[in-house]
Amino acid sequence: MKKVFTGALSFILALSFFACSGNKSTNTTQNDTIAATEIVTEEVALPTQDNSETSLDWAGVYEGTIPAASGPGIKMTLTLNFDRTFKLVSDYIDEKEGLFTEEGKFTFINGSIVNLSISKDENKYFKVGEGRVIMLDSDMKPAEGALANEYILTQKEVFKK
Repeated sequence: MKKVFTGALSFILALSFFACSGNKSTNTTQNDTIAATEIVTEEVALPTQDNSETSLDWAGVYEGTIPAASGPGIKMTLTLNFDRTFKLVSDYIDEKEGLFTEEGKFTFINGSIVNLSISKDENKYFKVGEGRVIMLDSDMKPAEGALANEYILTQKEVFKK
């Protein structure tokens, strides 16, 4: 907006200079001044900043196996839908009763973190990247150290609108 105002102000000053030199009639200068004023009052829409939510094909199915303290791992399948609903299936490998399914709604935080609302008191967080999501801890931080790459789910299916 400031650039538009500065440009319009420069335009008005230039018109005033030429008007004083007698090259333009008074009526033309007044019309040009009115047009310049209209430019100043016109709102300029700024482009929105790109982020995972607006720039990536985030809707789809993600799969991967994350570490588990009780066994060889947890096979996870996360489905993110355009209507902001999710389905998270966690299958604890080699455990008889280790299959859990959670469904609900999700929101984006700052355009790049998906907040799965599991229950009133429980949320799970994933950072959306190109063709993958990274599981985050309860403080929305990624895992660190030797196992950090084990918390990545890869996109297996992309949903199109």
